[in-house]
Amino acid sequence: MYHCWAKGGHGPMSYHRSLVHSCDVYYYTMGLRLGPDLIAKYANKLGLGKSTGISLADERSGLIPTAAWKERRFGVPWQKGENLSISVGQGYDLVTPLQNALMIAQVVNGGYEIKPHLVEAIYNNEGDAVYRWKPEERKKIDVDPEILARTKAALAGVVQEGGTAGRLKAYEVKMGGKTGTAQVVSLESGCFKEECRDHAWFVGFAPLENPEIAATVVVEHGGFGAAAAAPIVGAILQRYYDIKHNTRSKHPHLAHLYKDIIAEEEEEAKRLEEAKKAEEKRLAEEAKKAEAEKKAKEAEKAKVAKEKSKVEKEVKKAAAKPKRKPIPSPRISPIAVPKPDVEQPKIEEAKAEEKKPVKRSRRRSKYRRPNVDKPEATDVSRTQDPGPRT
Repeated sequence: MYHCWAKGGHGPMSYHRSLVHSCDVYYYTMGLRLGPDLIAKYANKLGLGKSTGISLADERSGLIPTAAWKERRFGVPWQKGENLSISVGQGYDLVTPLQNALMIAQVVNGGYEIKPHLVEAIYNNEGDAVYRWKPEERKKIDVDPEILARTKAALAGVVQEGGTAGRLKAYEVKMGGKTGTAQVVSLESGCFKEECRDHAWFVGFAPLENPEIAATVVVEHGGFGAAAAAPIVGAILQRYYDIKHNTRSKHPHLAHLYKDIIAEEEEEAKRLEEAKKAEEKRLAEEAKKAEAEKKAKEAEKAKVAKEKSKVEKEVKKAAAKPKRKPIPSPRISPIAVPKPDVEQPKIEEAKAEEKKPVKRSRRRSKYRRPNVDKPEATDVSRTQDPGPRT
């Protein structure tokens, strides 16, 4: 009896949800409908069951069985029950990790073939390139583009929609993929030792938009792909993205790689923040000082304008009053400040002489001046009018 890994089952499933939750029963049913030959046809188109063309010796091509192959190999016909095994990658199916990586890369790139290579260029001692890899023209795979688009969306849902690899959603880069297990021995063997445990598989790609990288990891005897292989692929994809796009993941699986770098960056960021604050403070102080100076100038300007307006009002007021005749100002004689006069003593002596009595001469002059100081006795007879003279 074939059953799903989920003991309770998944119930009715669509193609999208069957990939997201890795429902075994869905693919058992599809395997019974399709048969080995149709499954092998599309598996071969996506690169399974044939060599990839990588420049490595002894590359294994793997195996995707058909009914004719079994007839040739074992001489017995194909059994319908074998469809169930190959539909989930068990039974006769043999694939390499590189084939799985190419398969998912070709699905998510829109259906173009990829030929892997190891060397991009070879340089001589002078630094000249003596060989440089040249990409070949890629061929379009004959698969319906709508089916490829639906498959890519479902692979993204395995991580982004809480599918079997939902834990990878914790990484910063958006990724998709598919979990898987490779059975080592049959369950009926009764072996539960580590060497009997299933191999854990996970194949993933990133980023979701315009994918750049695909990776496959197989953990031998790791058990479930979601627990053992998926975290490794997630770390690889995130690490690639960090290097390519100069980012720093904070995921616990990668944070230790950037511990010192992050510490230095945080210290530098702190220093820059302090410098920024100091500069902002300086600019704020300068702006405050400039504002104060501006206000002072405006206040001074307003004061001058106010005084000017006051003067203009007084002038207008004075001009409006009727004009009066000017009152002559009294003339004030300047105060004569006596100057020292060397002639003053002489003047005073002259005045003193004038006050002294004049000594008269005894000789009478015919023209003697009458004494004005003391009247003389006058002869009355002389003063009387003698009458008219004849």
